Amino acid sequence: MGYGVVPFRMDLDLLSSILGPKNAKKGSYEVMFGILKSSLAGLDDQFEIEDGWLPATDILSLFLNGGTPQIAGNCTKHWYVIERIIQVFGVKLNNNNWYPSDAVDVFYDYDEFKIYKVDREGEIKIGLPDDFPIVFSLERKDFSKALKNIGSCDISVDQKMQFESWIADSDKANNDLILYYY
Repeated sequence: MGYGVVPFRMDLDLLSSILGPKNAKKGSYEVMFGILKSSLAGLDDQFEIEDGWLPATDILSLFLNGGTPQIAGNCTKHWYVIERIIQVFGVKLNNNNWYPSDAVDVFYDYDEFKIYKVDREGEIKIGLPDDFPIVFSLERKDFSKALKNIGSCDISVDQKMQFESWIADSDKANNDLILYYY
């Protein structure tokens, strides 16, 4: 199958209000937990509790209660829980030209693609995974810069056009772009 990019559009402010410190915007714990719990199906089978992984519901509870995991720990499963949150509140975009693809290296080349950042201020600190997923976020204020940079990259025309469609779709919805690579 190979590796590739899975793009989502979502407002980073909404995502950070779910993951970040407790505040009035977040809504009640019970409501948010109820909305999100079913989205975690299968994560405990992929990352088994018997192997030392936290239950996915514990990670979700940690986020909803305003906590963040220890930076030193392996946070692979945390990033997959975040992806499930994004799947519920964001929109997955077409990636037929980016999956499979090894062209993800282009995102490392430009500073507008923030790696492992889920909020605008960079205040929510979540430890890194031991391997995958690699997560990039692109704020809408940087869309034009990203379009210019990706337009000049050595990737296929189809990939450039699809990236442009991600930006157009995200911009139209007043969202940011989040890219998962695995």
